[in-house]
Amino acid sequence: MKFLLTVLLVGSAVAFSPDWFPKTRRYSWSVGRDVQVLEGRTLIVNTINGRAKGPAIFAKQGDTLMVTVTNNLPDAGLSIHWHGMEMRGYQLYDGPIGLVQCAIAPGESMTYMFKVQEGPGTYWYHTHNEMFPAGHDMVRGPIIVMDKDGAAHLDRIFRPYDYTMGNERVLFYQDFAPNYIAHDYLMGLGGLRGIGGFDAEKGIALTAPWSGGMLNGGEENGFMQFNNGVYRFRLLNGASLTPMLWSIDGHRFKVVAADGSEVE
Repeated sequence: MKFLLTVLLVGSAVAFSPDWFPKTRRYSWSVGRDVQVLEGRTLIVNTINGRAKGPAIFAKQGDTLMVTVTNNLPDAGLSIHWHGMEMRGYQLYDGPIGLVQCAIAPGESMTYMFKVQEGPGTYWYHTHNEMFPAGHDMVRGPIIVMDKDGAAHLDRIFRPYDYTMGNERVLFYQDFAPNYIAHDYLMGLGGLRGIGGFDAEKGIALTAPWSGGMLNGGEENGFMQFNNGVYRFRLLNGASLTPMLWSIDGHRFKVVAADGSEVE
C-alpha cells in the first residue's frame, strides 16, 4: 500500500502542473541610461536592465502580474503604461502620471500588480514620463496573453528576450524619434532633415521626420530565417511618432486578430 501511494503522488505531480492554474508572474526591471550602438548609430538610450530590447511578458488569462520598476535615470520620473490592457479594478496601476499615480522618482521603485483579464492577444507596455529626459526611450516591449487553458510551464518555454513561440514571431518595431521632439522639426525647418509626409511607393508614412528605427531591439541583425510552413506574426508598432507599412515580397497574408481581438 505504501508503494502504491508513492506512485500515485508522483503521477499527480506530473499530471497536474501548477502552471495550468492562474499564478503570479514576477518581474524586476531597472530603468537606466547608457550609450549603445543600435543599427549602426551611437545613441544615448534609456533601457530596461541594460538592453534596448524590452523583456517580453508572457501570461495567461487569470494570471497576476507583479512588475517592480526601479528608476535609475538621473533626471526624470517615469511610470509604465500597459497599452491595451483595460485594468478593470486596477486603475491605480494603469500608469498615466498625474492621473492615476505620481511619477517614480529617480532612485525610487514601484511595484505594479494587476490581474490579466484580457482575451488572448498581443499587447505592449511603454513609459509615461513627467518630462522629456535625455536619451532615446527604449523602455517598451510586448505583452502576449495566452488562453487560460494554453501551454503549461510558460516560464520555461518562453524566455523574456526570446520573441519566438514555435511558428509564431513577435515583431516589435520602434523609431529613434528623440524625446526632444522639437529637435527634428528645427532641423527640418533649417533644411538639415526632410519633413515627414506620405509616399506609399517609397514606404513613407510619417508625422515627423524619420530618425531611423529598429526591429526587436536591433538584435535580429537585419535577418530572420524561416523554414517552409505557416507562420503567425504578432506585429507591434512601438514607435513614438511613425506609422509603419509592412509586407514581405511575394507573400500574401491573412489578418486573424487586431488589438487583442479575433477578426473572424
